[in-house]
Amino acid sequence: MRRSGFTLIELMLAGALSSLVIGSLYAIALTGFRTWCRTQDQIHVTRRMVQCLERMGGQMRNAVFIPEIPWETKPQRLTFVTVEEGTVPVQVSYERLSRGEFIETSKILPHGENRNHQWLTGVTSFHISYGFFSEDGKNVRWKPEWDDDKHLPCLVQVTLSVGSPSRTPLFLEKVVRISQGEIHAAG
Repeated sequence: MRRSGFTLIELMLAGALSSLVIGSLYAIALTGFRTWCRTQDQIHVTRRMVQCLERMGGQMRNAVFIPEIPWETKPQRLTFVTVEEGTVPVQVSYERLSRGEFIETSKILPHGENRNHQWLTGVTSFHISYGFFSEDGKNVRWKPEWDDDKHLPCLVQVTLSVGSPSRTPLFLEKVVRISQGEIHAAG
């Protein structure tokens, strides 16, 4: 007597193969989702880095020299005076804190309140270099500190690095020409 239908072994084999196919598809979808999330995170961080450096660059381009408040560079910190809305002097500081936060602090001069803005987290480095033209005026040489308390720098190079264990480090660099900066040969 011949029966139509599937045997128990055939059903078990079909179930095992179906589980294998579904498991593989799930693993592929999960990997794709994780990759998409990481990419979205990198896009967000990159946008914030660009916004921060654009704001910093605009403020540096409007920097003014005030003898009482010189341009100051310390490890992981930059302080200078800029002009907002054409006439209002503002002291601005950008700083990488020990926990990796990158903040901007601004203070309307002479007696305004400090305003803080946190731009980024996970900042691994904040580096500033200053450019000088060579004596022939054709080449730029860079140095790590600004030690002239009578002039503004001419060129400033800012590099930000953001990273964490879960993402690839991102580096962004911006060179800013300061219109009121002194153009002179490095000594």
